[in-house]
Amino acid sequence: MDVGSSQTLIAAGPFLRYYIPISDALLYFEGKGAIGRLTVGIADGDDEMSSTSNMSYKGVGIGISAPLSRRGNAMLDVGLELGSTVIKFPEEDLPSGFEDSNYRTVSTVVGLNVGFSIFLGQ
Repeated sequence: MDVGSSQTLIAAGPFLRYYIPISDALLYFEGKGAIGRLTVGIADGDDEMSSTSNMSYKGVGIGISAPLSRRGNAMLDVGLELGSTVIKFPEEDLPSGFEDSNYRTVSTVVGLNVGFSIFLGQ
């Protein structure tokens, strides 16, 4: 029996950082948020199911940014994110035991992020 699944997540949102200079590096605190859409598809033999979810999250973090060059920095931060996802199942695909087609999940994630920034302009 072949089982397959796919997920697509598209999200966007702002973040706000406050930098504190310490020698060549920058310590920062940040707040962030995003909204988006998650689409999940599952195939199990001849049965297929898909759902579309609206998601949102907000988070806080602390990190350090070190210069790589005059126009770029490497970043490392630890953060806490609180997420909420509302899944809407089509009535015909409603899992057994569900009375409503709207299903909400709430999650909390502690994460480690690694990234880089490129500064544009003068």
